[in-house]
Amino acid sequence: MTGQPDMTGAGRRPAPTVSAAEVASALRRLAEISPYFEADIAVDLAGAGACEVGGAGPVPVRVDELYRGGAALAAAVDGVNERLGGVERRVAASTLALGHAARLWSVALGCWATAGIVPDLPPPRLRVQPRLTAPVRLIVDETAGWRAESLADAVDLLRESIVEDHLRPYFTALRGETRLAPRLLWGNAASALVGSTRVLAASPLVTRTKDVPRMAAALLATPPLAGTTVHAVTSDGGLAVSSVVRRSCCLFYRVPGGGTCGDCPLSPAAERTRR
Repeated sequence: MTGQPDMTGAGRRPAPTVSAAEVASALRRLAEISPYFEADIAVDLAGAGACEVGGAGPVPVRVDELYRGGAALAAAVDGVNERLGGVERRVAASTLALGHAARLWSVALGCWATAGIVPDLPPPRLRVQPRLTAPVRLIVDETAGWRAESLADAVDLLRESIVEDHLRPYFTALRGETRLAPRLLWGNAASALVGSTRVLAASPLVTRTKDVPRMAAALLATPPLAGTTVHAVTSDGGLAVSSVVRRSCCLFYRVPGGGTCGDCPLSPAAERTRR
């Protein structure tokens, strides 16, 4: 189909179908939704005279370096631990994983929901700059993407881009660093997806109001996210966001003053309903 990504060939990534300028424009507009959907573009930072290494903040790190584990990932976990005031290392790692997944889903799903574009975000061309306060900053070094009018094509592209390219290697590295359970980490990924869906469903910038919950439901029905939540699906196949309950806990309740999240299985049903 003209303008649609060629998804033929098992595991083969299609060639981008959207110009760099159009993808960049779609990414810039996401800042109007909330800071959690914002991604910096390297060419904009250079044009504004911003320091290549991030100015006064921590030096940005390529995410593929984090995914290899080692010193870069250990430093990222330690940074979150410091921000939380000193907690169990696995609590800090879980919080880091949840925040990273949330930023990735927000940028990718938000771009598709507002512009019909799935951005190409390969780890070597994406950097992250940790901050002492959330959210962390994502920096896209080169913009590219695919026009995905079909929900099925968009699901395939988002799953390949976010789950396979990013979250799977990241979670493997985090497990090596802190021995977090895979069930917890994929529950974090699912929770982050649901959170992005909730915000997008209420945004006037979204042109695919009905398709966003359908996208979320489709992704949650596909491994490795399948089975990470208990939730209802509407008659048109969309995720009923308010019904979602995780099957695992992100451990944030162990942070002093942290409490539980709205989808936490440790919260009483009445408490989840109020949230």
